[in-house]
Parts: sequence; C-alpha cells; structure tokens
Amino acid sequence: MIRSSILINHFRRNHLLSDKQYGFLTGRSTTIQLIQVMKDWTQCLDRGSAVDVVYMDFMKAFDKVPHSHLIQKLECLGVNMQTVNWIHDFLTGRTQVVKYQNNISSAISVISGVQQGTVIGPVAFLTYINDLPDEVASKVYLFADDTKMYREIINTMDCQQLQSDIDSLEIWSRKWQLQFHPDKCKVMTVGRSKLLSNYTMTQRDGSTKPLDKSRLERDLGIMVDDGLAFWEHIHKSANKANGIMAVIRRTFTCLDCKCFSMLFKSLVRPHIEYGVPVWFPYKVKDIIIRSGKCPETSN
Repeated sequence: MIRSSILINHFRRNHLLSDKQYGFLTGRSTTIQLIQVMKDWTQCLDRGSAVDVVYMDFMKAFDKVPHSHLIQKLECLGVNMQTVNWIHDFLTGRTQVVKYQNNISSAISVISGVQQGTVIGPVAFLTYINDLPDEVASKVYLFADDTKMYREIINTMDCQQLQSDIDSLEIWSRKWQLQFHPDKCKVMTVGRSKLLSNYTMTQRDGSTKPLDKSRLERDLGIMVDDGLAFWEHIHKSANKANGIMAVIRRTFTCLDCKCFSMLFKSLVRPHIEYGVPVWFPYKVKDIIIRSGKCPETSN
C-alpha cells in the first residue's frame, strides 16, 4: 500500500509543491493562510491603496479531474512509474450506475474524478492543481480547490493585469478540463478605490459575463467584508454560540461544573474560536456583541 505521506514527502523534499497551497498539508491550515492574506491586504490599506480580490469557483473540481491528465502530471513531477501505475490502476476501470426506485441504468465507465474519501484522492488533486499559481502575476492562494486571486490596485494598469490573470486562469482551466463557474465567481474590493474596475469571464457558450461584485464573502469559513471589520462574522459567531447555549439549557435540567465544561468546550467554543487570530474584535462595540450584549442598550 502506498501512503499519501510518501508522495507528499517526495514533493516537499524536492520543492515541487506550490507554497500557495494550504489544503491537505501537515502544518498548514485555513487560519494560517488567512493570516498571510490579511497581512498582505492590511499592508495595502496602510499604503492608502485598495485590493481587488477575485474568488474563483470550480465546477465539481474533484469529480472533473481527467485521469489521463493526472497521470501525465504525476510523471512530470518525478513520481516513479511503479507508483504512477498503481495510481492509474486505482483510478481506472471504474463504472457507475444510477438507481431510481427499482430501476437501474446501464453501467458507464468513469474516466474522470478523484475520490475524496480515499487516501490517495486529496494528494492526487493537489498534484493536479499544483501549477495553477504559476500562470499569473497576481497573488493566488489555494486551499484544495478553494481559490482566491488578488492584486493591489493603484492605477488602471493593475486592473488590466488582474483581468489578464483571470484570462490566464481560464486558459489553464480549458487546457486541463477543470472549468470555473462564472456565475459563482465574485469580485470584492477591499478598501476604498477610486477606480471603477469591471472584470469578466467567459461562459460555456463563449459569451463574456461580468463578474458579480460583492461586499461580503465567506472565505474558508470566515465572513470577510470589504472593510475588514469582521462585524458580520462576529455577530454570527456570537448568535451561533448563544443559540447552542440555549439548547444546552433546555436539554439539561441539571448540570454540574464538569459536565457543563465538557459541553461548552466541545459544542460552543469551536464556533467562537475558529480562526480567531484573523477576526478577533478590537472595537468596544464588537467586544460587547461577542459577549452577547447589545451595543445599543449597553452603557
């Protein structure tokens, strides 16, 4: 049996994995990636400029990876042929059927996709998407298939470069048959910008579609707004935690300290502590909301 860690160690030892990828890798996490991204964005805001962020959405990314292209990329990364052949045998020869009530369709061959629930699946996907950041001049960060690209906007040339990078990613996606979903790709301008930037993507029928603009995006589980205030995330986290506390109070008529501590740590704290180095409130009104009080009624 080939362990995924052996492949990962091979890629890391030979510096083959992109440093922009944070998914399925030991020592990396959503919080670490967001801290790095926020550092870049806040530095731009301190300089008085804005940042245009493009959130890219793949269409069923794990299910669309062509097996032949994946094998090609594994070979290019120097994986020995015995391992490549083992992965090829694992992926190919599969069939699928659709069952509805007592009716079953005829079996068809599965020629694409890596199984997310398997040991080799995540590593195979990282291999497939590994070269995507090399296609652009703007900064790109990945967490598995979650992709965001951003650029500091000082003048119109920066907007043009970001549009060129969007086009480059589209060329990459068509080449490797891993298509983006134009309707779900969004643009968010962080900070105040005097430039009216309009970015586009190509749809399946070949027509050009302007990307929707957003002021609030869910980024790796954290609600990020265009002012980096995180008020919406703080508000939702506090409400979620208070809601769970209410369920606990209704469910248990009698709780000792040990049992309550166990319930609080396992059910409540994860909601208010996830990614807290990124969004931790620094304004008094947000700290009051986090404590469950309403700022309008507080003295």
